[in-house]
Amino acid sequence: MVNISIKKYMIIDLIAMMTVGLIVELIAMLVVPQVIPKSKPMFVVSLVIIMLALTRWDWKGIITIPIMAVGAWLFGKLLGRHSEYYGYEYFLSILIGFLPSLIILIFNRKMKGGPFRDYIVGIGVTFLVLILVFLTEGITYALFTKSSLIGGVVFVMVQGLPGILITLLFMLVLRHQGMYVDVKKDLVSKAKEREMEKKYYSQYVNDVIIKNDKATADPEESDNSSK
Repeated sequence: MVNISIKKYMIIDLIAMMTVGLIVELIAMLVVPQVIPKSKPMFVVSLVIIMLALTRWDWKGIITIPIMAVGAWLFGKLLGRHSEYYGYEYFLSILIGFLPSLIILIFNRKMKGGPFRDYIVGIGVTFLVLILVFLTEGITYALFTKSSLIGGVVFVMVQGLPGILITLLFMLVLRHQGMYVDVKKDLVSKAKEREMEKKYYSQYVNDVIIKNDKATADPEESDNSSK
């Protein structure tokens, strides 16, 4: 990242993530109903993008929640086989349902290196976010449609299976690629490492120069010391 501010890098990173996420979500809303004819997915990859943005940019990643919610709902309404399900209730359920993902911000502050530094912890946090998101979506959907809470939660969980599987899979893949990191903290840490490395080699070079100067100034002493 040369000659670019952290703010500009953040904007580029978030736009890139949301662009890729929306494109994949669009494709998913076309493909999933073809593979599973009765499916009415609330989202497929949107939660991956939200979790990634919150991990990499902390509270600034919140911007991805409304954008990905609108994308998932709109693509389902326009492209899905069951567009009649994608009313305002569905949209509000998706939007409100994504809010529990903000729990990642707590983990970011409480755990050094973030919750995804370790595979087991990362999987545990992902499961926790998935459970909270789908429970919230199910309860919200049930309240808006005036159906039973159990029925609403079961409906959302069934329709959310593609999103659950994709979220877990992508979490593992992206975590392996080192994407789930706090970018600002990571850059500061690497800058400190480079500074320490620079000081070490600088000191090493100085020691070599001093020894060479001594050997040049008093070769006999150097010979005696070697003996």
